[in-house]
Amino acid sequence: MKNLFFGIILFFPLSLPAQNLQLHYDFGEDRKFWTATLEMFKPDTLGSTFWFADFDFNFPGNPRSMSAAYWEISREFYIPD
Repeated sequence: MKNLFFGIILFFPLSLPAQNLQLHYDFGEDRKFWTATLEMFKPDTLGSTFWFADFDFNFPGNPRSMSAAYWEISREFYIPD
């Protein structure tokens, strides 16, 4: 039973999409706000795609509201020899 549990833990993430959601808090003296980062990496037969988006939650007067967003995307193509 123990081996089955560890096998599920090791191989279960391989069947999930490669997405990642992170939540960070900036402890700087004048920068106390949350930042959420969403990222995705997906390989395919032609190469791979990676993108991420950052969302800052430091709207003046309402710290629960998003004040800024930043997004980047990168596409890599595989060219065989």
